[in-house]
Amino acid sequence: MTAIVQIVQPTRSDKQSAPFSIEIWSDPDDFLHRATDWNALADRAAPDNVFLRHEWFAAAWQWLRHDAELRVLGIREAGRLVGIAPLIRRLGGARRLLCFMTVPDTQSCTLIVAADVLQPVVSAVVETLRTRLTDWDELQLTHLDRPSAALQALQEAFAQHGLRHIVRPQGDNPCVSLDDSWNAYYARRSRRLKKGNNLIANSLGRRAHRITLDQIGVAQRLDEAAIAGLLATLVDLSAHSWKHTTGLTLDNAGPRAFFRALTQTANQQGWLSVWLLWVDEEAVAMEYQLRYHGQIHALRADYRADHAELSPGSYLNWKMLEQLFASDDRKYWMGPGDNPYKQRWAESGQQLATLIAFNTTIRGRWLAVRELALRPLYQRLRTLLRAPVETKA
Repeated sequence: MTAIVQIVQPTRSDKQSAPFSIEIWSDPDDFLHRATDWNALADRAAPDNVFLRHEWFAAAWQWLRHDAELRVLGIREAGRLVGIAPLIRRLGGARRLLCFMTVPDTQSCTLIVAADVLQPVVSAVVETLRTRLTDWDELQLTHLDRPSAALQALQEAFAQHGLRHIVRPQGDNPCVSLDDSWNAYYARRSRRLKKGNNLIANSLGRRAHRITLDQIGVAQRLDEAAIAGLLATLVDLSAHSWKHTTGLTLDNAGPRAFFRALTQTANQQGWLSVWLLWVDEEAVAMEYQLRYHGQIHALRADYRADHAELSPGSYLNWKMLEQLFASDDRKYWMGPGDNPYKQRWAESGQQLATLIAFNTTIRGRWLAVRELALRPLYQRLRTLLRAPVETKA
């Protein structure tokens, strides 16, 4: 379906401003051909955030297209793109759900909008969701920075337009600053971590004839044959990892399509960085990264379950991080999650939040009552029933 254009008056005090036109990009071909305008806006709004670039969303769509429909909103002022809401509608189930175009490897997401038009663009987006794009009951916006101007503007706009909503913490994205030296940073790590690393190194040294750590990408572009070989290695390793039962490993159709598209794009753009740990002639652990504007984002880390007793993932993380301190990069983002190994290495992080809003449809109103009234009441009653009963002596 071609884009639908709606007109929304801007809410700025600037009387000379033109009305906004809202385009709903629901056709995949229409969305995929928006790269130039999209990236020009992303460069103005968040130049250091690779997760807001068109290439990232185009790769994510290769995974999401199997169970979602596009509902991307493009906001223009006098013909110029000034805002993007990267939305999809999930298919299946009675609840009609709108959400960001995120995949499990996403580390950050938000509306893409320049700071000087944030408030009116957010208001126009929410007005469109309320009055024009009505085929939804619940909206879930995940991976929002907390706190952020965008999150605050969204909350204010939902309140102004009479849509009930709630903000929930989504954990942290742990980070390691690479500005210090490796020796100074490692000196701050716990004695337990250092002792564990030494034990792992000794165990590997006894069990293997040759241990090799390779970094692929970064300084060189790969040809098609090299990309195919790299993907085959990653898929095989992922299929034999402890995560195989999750359905998220690279031998599944959605994740495989996503990483194939992302690897091709990242290779072309110079973002690709893949670390492989080889024990003798076998790849036993890997980390897939994107390097963008001095920031390294760890998207996937896997190791072969049949080599778990050697702790290859821990060894790779240790030696890889040591080498990253010798690079020109500034920050290493480990990806959202409260994994113990991340906490042992991270010294800071970005708090994330999920914003949930409910439409005024019958089902949307019921979902709002359930989430905002019934669920908190149930949790309070559960706490009271579990509290110890005082007895008189």
